[in-house]
Amino acid sequence: MTTTDKRPFRVVVVNAGVSDPSSTKMLADRLALRTEAAAQRDGRTVETLNLDLRELLPELGAALASGHLGPKFTKAVEALKSSDGIIAAAPVYKAGASGLFTSFFQVL
Repeated sequence: MTTTDKRPFRVVVVNAGVSDPSSTKMLADRLALRTEAAAQRDGRTVETLNLDLRELLPELGAALASGHLGPKFTKAVEALKSSDGIIAAAPVYKAGASGLFTSFFQVL
């Protein structure tokens, strides 16, 4: 991207935290704020879309089983396709990313 391009930098924040409050979401939010601050130093603005994977759980199961993407899942895929950057945050269990996180990206 050139510095003459003044459209907002679109970032999707993918959060696979499932608790409320979620330390994973707090980390993702901090990363998004740092991204916005860095862009502002370059005279850019950032549009941030938060994508909480726990809200996609019902559709994720159907997508894994049948390959059918429901409306929320389709909207999430379109947001990722049109983004300029992705911040992805997942809790780690037994040295691996959560099943919710890995399943979401496998469906993509």
